[in-house]
Amino acid sequence: MKFVLVLTLCSSIYNSCMKPVPVDEVFDSHYDCAIAGYAFSGEAIKNFGNQRVNDEVLYISFSCKKLDNI
Repeated sequence: MKFVLVLTLCSSIYNSCMKPVPVDEVFDSHYDCAIAGYAFSGEAIKNFGNQRVNDEVLYISFSCKKLDNI
């Protein structure tokens, strides 16, 4: 079974989320996808920086979608 990581950037202060974005990598298991999701989300939040994350109350949610045709 293969999985694709889908990330969504959200702001609590604006009560909205951007359109979900799939990552250009296919994972061999849900476990591998989930680990990548936490790692990628953490790095992205760090890259936005303390000020922006706090001002816009940003967070990233993710899901691992099963690919049926691979």
